[in-house]
Amino acid sequence: MLVMSEKEKKSNFGFDSGLVMPLQKGPFQNNGASPWFANIGVGTPSQKMKFSFDTGSNFSWVTSTFCKEPYCQHFGGSKFDAYESITYLSISEVDQKVDFGPWGEMLVVAGNDDLQLLPKTRVNSDLYLSRLYKGEQFKELDWDGGIGLPTLMHAPLAENEPCVQYRGVHCKSREASFHFVETLVEQGLISQEYPYVSFSTDSDTGEGEVTFGILDVSYADSLEYLFLPWQRYSIESLYYIWTTPLTKLSLNGEEICQSTPELPQWFCLDSGSSQFKGDPINMKVARALAKMTKGNFTITIPDNELTHGGNLIVPESLYDVYIEEGLGKGERVVQFEPMDGLDALTLVGSVIMDSLYCVYQYRVEQDNKLQPVGMWIFNKRNGLKIIDVQQSKPAPIFAPRYHSDSQFVGRWVNSYGSQMDLVTNEKGELFGSYSSTTGASGRYLVYGFGCKRAEKEKGMPLVLSISWHPYDQMEENASWHWVSTYCGQLTERNNKEMSVVNSLVATCSFEGAETGDYLDLLSFEKVTDYISLEQQQDLEQFFASTSSVHENKINGDWISELSDVSVSIYLKDPETGLSFASFRQDGKTAEMKGFVDVFDSKNITSDRQSITLSGCLEGVPVSISGYRDRIKDKLVLSYWRALAQPESESYMQANAQLLICSRMK
Repeated sequence: MLVMSEKEKKSNFGFDSGLVMPLQKGPFQNNGASPWFANIGVGTPSQKMKFSFDTGSNFSWVTSTFCKEPYCQHFGGSKFDAYESITYLSISEVDQKVDFGPWGEMLVVAGNDDLQLLPKTRVNSDLYLSRLYKGEQFKELDWDGGIGLPTLMHAPLAENEPCVQYRGVHCKSREASFHFVETLVEQGLISQEYPYVSFSTDSDTGEGEVTFGILDVSYADSLEYLFLPWQRYSIESLYYIWTTPLTKLSLNGEEICQSTPELPQWFCLDSGSSQFKGDPINMKVARALAKMTKGNFTITIPDNELTHGGNLIVPESLYDVYIEEGLGKGERVVQFEPMDGLDALTLVGSVIMDSLYCVYQYRVEQDNKLQPVGMWIFNKRNGLKIIDVQQSKPAPIFAPRYHSDSQFVGRWVNSYGSQMDLVTNEKGELFGSYSSTTGASGRYLVYGFGCKRAEKEKGMPLVLSISWHPYDQMEENASWHWVSTYCGQLTERNNKEMSVVNSLVATCSFEGAETGDYLDLLSFEKVTDYISLEQQQDLEQFFASTSSVHENKINGDWISELSDVSVSIYLKDPETGLSFASFRQDGKTAEMKGFVDVFDSKNITSDRQSITLSGCLEGVPVSISGYRDRIKDKLVLSYWRALAQPESESYMQANAQLLICSRMK
């Protein structure tokens, strides 16, 4: 079972529930195993281990201290000590054999313990703990264990059924059971509507992620994709791998194999592997051709009910790989490995998956058991064109979309990799959610205002208010007190580019940042116009709050000491800090919304209460950001105006003035 160590979040504001697990890349070694792993804690207290999320196996395992020297040597280097975990339970101390194909067998015992996936998420899981394994391939293994993500959990076979040796447990009953994805669904971390597992990895940066129940919506408009329907492989004992029909293989125009009714061919994406492997004859021919002629390796996929067929074109640069550690270090080796028993099968992992966005889709049956649907693969944005076909419409796995003519609507990504989803309404209000990659974690609410139409030869101005108190996290830190105002415009020459000044209000110190205001010029690029309809509806409903005013010391009427400006502020939601305000200047009024700091931590004290509010004053997007001085009971604010400018004068797109306001008496 899965245990949430803190209370569930209040709302996901239309986002799919799910998990995002960061992946790291180890050195590429010539053993056929993927170099990608996630850091996961095992036991209590947590012992940090490197795990592969492995779609090519049907069990979960970890290297353990039950394995004595000189055995269980591996590059990952860590061993789980069950005796040091107060939550470890032994299931069986009888040695069992687990096959790893040409690597040989592993002796294991069965146990159970907690896996710390994320700071607030622990999963209880059965595990095989290694007692003995050996061999050069294991020595070159970058990870300490694996979590199986099979098509089917377990399908008992007849006693006389031949077993092909691959990463699996079959042919007899098992004392331990493994159902990782089903557990996530049962506990609500994955929606039953979206039981997806997706991989996105970048071999150049060495960073990636595996997500459960969440799709990358930047691919929602893509036409460069293929659906690979799951079809059970002809060898019964390999029921658990993700196989799909294959039409033919060729390299540099030389045909290697062709599917026929008498001898169908199969293709498999295996996240636990790296190289191409499979049918002994086909892989020997491919390896020989690769060494002699180089050129593109082509995998032809047939038509199916959901997509037109096409080719996966794998250039030499992907299959002729530089070996970074282990045997052959410093050499380039073509990655085609014959494997006895895998007849008519072509299997591949990171060699091609690093250049694709890959989604594994399940469906939930009435008994809450999972059944495989298939794999969706997409060409990466600005990446190699592995898939050579375009479909007539986007992939149907994404939720119904919100349709809008507004240039602001969509997903925006900045140079730090942080993402901001924006939606709008007829008034020009902007609602959104922000996820950061600059040390913060979680999702943050965004409110703002944008001009509906661009002036001739000028950009489209906007302001945004952001609370840095995440609505989906429970582990507190001092930055939860902070807020930002973004002030800028969509650029004149390209409405898919956004340039804003980020005025970050830090009301207390945190991780080297002292109290004060921090200014940064940020550039965002729109990667998709897609936003789900549910997300838009949830956000608009939240920001249209009809709830009563909640007591807070920032509430009330305030007036500037030096200019004809006044503002009335009212807290509407004590959980998120959502606040409404009326901003008045020179007899004109702007209705504003935004956030005040409502985070109350016993461990953090500050004399400043942050505030950011945005609206539109006579057609000009405006925002105020700053803090209430709790000692003097005054507002110290920056008054921001977003001004439409041509690109040559973009330095004038954000105007700021100081406001000091006292409470009206």
